Amino acid sequence: LLNGYGGAVMGLGSAPKVATGVQMENVNIHDFVLNPIEKCKFALSNSPFTVRGPFADVFDADMASFVDEDGFLHYVGTPFSDAQLAFARATTSWSALSHTDMGKRFQRWTSGELQLDYQNDVEWSCNTDIQLHVQKGPIGLRVDGISDVRLSNIAIQNLVNIGELGDTEKCGAYLKGNGHQDSQVQLGYTGTDNFGMVVVNSDSVVLQNSLLIDGMESHRGIATGLYVIRDATLTLGLTAKVTISNIHAGTMLAVDTLSSSDLPNKIPVACAVNVNFGNIELLDATKMVDDYVAIAQETVTGHSECLDSLHLTDDDLVVVPSACNNMADGLQYILPYGLYATRTQRV
Repeated sequence: LLNGYGGAVMGLGSAPKVATGVQMENVNIHDFVLNPIEKCKFALSNSPFTVRGPFADVFDADMASFVDEDGFLHYVGTPFSDAQLAFARATTSWSALSHTDMGKRFQRWTSGELQLDYQNDVEWSCNTDIQLHVQKGPIGLRVDGISDVRLSNIAIQNLVNIGELGDTEKCGAYLKGNGHQDSQVQLGYTGTDNFGMVVVNSDSVVLQNSLLIDGMESHRGIATGLYVIRDATLTLGLTAKVTISNIHAGTMLAVDTLSSSDLPNKIPVACAVNVNFGNIELLDATKMVDDYVAIAQETVTGHSECLDSLHLTDDDLVVVPSACNNMADGLQYILPYGLYATRTQRV
């Protein structure tokens, strides 16, 4: 992880771009298995704040409570939630309580003094982990908020995401489940995603020699070899060579399990290269991108293929009315998720 100032636990590209001057060479990132577990944000309807402990540890309602046949929520507790409660009751010092928010109404409910109607008294937000972070699957190498980066002889191999699909009951369908999530680059539930390399919110990132990405697998989500997003630019040097193979999406889901209407869970799209609001540039302007990028297309498998973003032209961009204003001539260009142009080559 190469990250700018601040935490990297929220959305991709959310850190300020202040870090600079990084060189990586002869690095092998390999054999990593991740099982992201979604813990939806639990709050009471009379408060906008998440019920949580001192470390922003979310109250795990799925484990510590149940809904009866009449629709009322009952606290049963776990050793962890009991400890959270005990701590909240033990002190009033904010220096000790830190992130704790287990107010009087919540405490009365846990002790049986108050009933909570599950439909009317509980609010949920989704696509979060136990500390309210944006869900992320494996990322072999993430360059986020960095300028002046030199990469040489990087290998990323055998990253597997075995996570389950995101919750569809608590929040329903959504594009953005977490407040720190940018749905243009992280759409819907993101705990099943898998990326070999991500370049985001960064400039002057130069690949000087080889980049090998091999063996990206997601059991139930998308799998991407190289992801260049949000105004980031990856420059391919004179001796750069990108080799991508064995990108497999949705390997544990039957085909047609998910459709475009099944958000927050996404069609398991396999993508060797995805350039989404980012750029790949060549140091030698006389060359073509295919002179530097080799993809074993027969080893890229999923429930659908992604748009060939390496070879896009202006004709491939879609023009839509701007969401920013009501002017008749207000236009913006987007690359929408889920459109697969049959006239273009596949990557």
